Amino acid sequence: MGAFKNLIIKWKLVFILVSVTFLNLITLSAFLINKGIDIFKENMVRNFDVLAEAVGSISRASIIFDDPETGKRILLALGKEKQIAG
Repeated sequence: MGAFKNLIIKWKLVFILVSVTFLNLITLSAFLINKGIDIFKENMVRNFDVLAEAVGSISRASIIFDDPETGKRILLALGKEKQIAG
């Protein structure tokens, strides 16, 4: 802290402004990364919701019409979806 005390006022102000700007950038970056993760999660949930609704409708028809081949094709297609553990 002794070195800071010996600086002229101009460099003290520059140091303070740079420090505050750096802290603001770090805070903003953390906020934007967090927001991006939240948006990614919301989109993933929305996509799985649509996929589940579609599979449910197709599976329902397969069961109603007693069509096991269509059910097998649905399961095979779901197995190709990378985000679904098979």
